[in-house]
Amino acid sequence: MTNLPPEHVLDALEEAQRLRGWIASGYAQIEYLLRDIILKAFAMAAYKNLVVKIPRNADGLIKVVKTIVEASGYFLRHQTEILWILSELELHRDKRNMFAHGYLTIVHTPNREVGFQFRKWNKNGVEEITTIQLIEFQYLKSQTTHASERTAILCRNIHSDLESIAT
Repeated sequence: MTNLPPEHVLDALEEAQRLRGWIASGYAQIEYLLRDIILKAFAMAAYKNLVVKIPRNADGLIKVVKTIVEASGYFLRHQTEILWILSELELHRDKRNMFAHGYLTIVHTPNREVGFQFRKWNKNGVEEITTIQLIEFQYLKSQTTHASERTAILCRNIHSDLESIAT
């Protein structure tokens, strides 16, 4: 005799982990492409005075990219789209961090649905706990995928535009 959870719980866990992967991948795409924007800007004379070490975390990326789009220069023409992307990155930052670094436990919510409880310690030693259901995973996957697609399109347009300017 095994002590496995019921099949519907295992199915929900498989789906949650699949969606968690989509969300993590979407954020990775966005963060990579924001670094691409930073490197493109730092190679331009208009942004030489903004050059800093490339940030490793999302908060640092957001700060540097905001500085770039607020300065006079090429990226001012993309300011609206870049600020939208940054707002999406900020909007779900806590959930993204929890999904990336949190300990996952399956629970039943008060309405008897399968829930996914994430726990992690913050920098002050306080345990943060959040519980979500599959529908929120689905929503966040949709939001993150949309934002990463827009970021990819923006970067493709920037690359194309800069190539045409250089020739």
